[in-house]
Amino acid sequence: MMPAPSSSVPLLITPASQAFLKPWLASNASSSSSSSSSSSQLQRVTSPVFAIPTPFLNSRGPVSVDSSSSSDVEDYPYAGRSAPSSLDTCDGTLKDHVKFTQKHGVEAIIVGGTTAEFPSISLRQRWKDIQTVIGEAKKANQFVIVHVSFTCLTDLRQLLDHARDTGADAVLILPPYYFANVPSQGIEEFLDKALSDCTDCIPAFLYHFPKHTGNAITPEMYGRLAKKHENCLLGIKDSGGNLQDSIAFQKAAPNLRVIVGNDRGALDVLKAGLSGSVTGAMNPAPELLMALYRAFVDGKMDEAEKAQGRINEWHDALAAHQGMEEIPLVKAGMSARIEAYSRNCRAPLLTASPAVTDALKAALHKLLGDFDVFRRTWSQTEYHGDEAEKKMWKGLLLPST
Repeated sequence: MMPAPSSSVPLLITPASQAFLKPWLASNASSSSSSSSSSSQLQRVTSPVFAIPTPFLNSRGPVSVDSSSSSDVEDYPYAGRSAPSSLDTCDGTLKDHVKFTQKHGVEAIIVGGTTAEFPSISLRQRWKDIQTVIGEAKKANQFVIVHVSFTCLTDLRQLLDHARDTGADAVLILPPYYFANVPSQGIEEFLDKALSDCTDCIPAFLYHFPKHTGNAITPEMYGRLAKKHENCLLGIKDSGGNLQDSIAFQKAAPNLRVIVGNDRGALDVLKAGLSGSVTGAMNPAPELLMALYRAFVDGKMDEAEKAQGRINEWHDALAAHQGMEEIPLVKAGMSARIEAYSRNCRAPLLTASPAVTDALKAALHKLLGDFDVFRRTWSQTEYHGDEAEKKMWKGLLLPST
């Protein structure tokens, strides 16, 4: 439990927050020293976090929308302006994706992140997508992390306030981007100001992704920010790709969580004592990552290793399409799991071709076609798929001829 806020404004701790952040096996923490050490490690373990993509109705980018249509975006701050917008996310499909994660036991999701192509989406559309996702996720008490990053702190604050008011459980914040390789003092100052806006109102995760931002969050910087913002900072999402850096983040702030974006190393992350995984690539096959997590928590390492092997097979299938970014491939995979799911991506990303989509459908069919056998690795969990999805697995996912 985070320290109580110092002001009269209550820190937003929702029922989903309490469920997602609860210690695992805490009741066993006072047992023998060896088991106590194991329990202490598991206290940091959190269920895998899935960053969901945006199902666009078209791939053209922003479309002109008359300002009078702004009323469908509740409390949008620029509703009276005639600037172009991009209200062309398929809300129904976005809701279907949230329901899909719920079927497969996913407890935590990210809206508006990298996998959602946030740099290609207007502020107004991000505003609306937050409402859509949270509205559906809260029906199943899912933990919702809203990505609110902007290089302009004013816009970041606008989206942060909206996320809080809409019912988000936490926000996710990148360091500033575009101005790459700037002094670390400037990066820390930016994050300090952003976290100050979270203080006493909503929990936050920092987001380390130097490949795209050009600016790194160092463990030393993270440690200082953790001490200064202990009443709001929950941890860090580390997509840097180096396990040793992830471990260094944990050492810098031992009481906070480190969730790692590296599916091929998902089991190694847990073995290293870190909190768990955050993924975009596993959206089309959430069963696999959830199986690994549950097997690890139950101490069934053989089953966890098997699940990791299947996760690697899926990534091999993605890697077979050289020259394509991961996000279009993830959307192609989702079109195999949700009927009429849009594969459209915004430039500069290119939408996956029908041939690539068919190849990924075949890969998913191979991985999950024997799901009735594989799901036995799900300790204390039953398959929640509906009859329509079961029917799909009987043959509808095979490549078209």
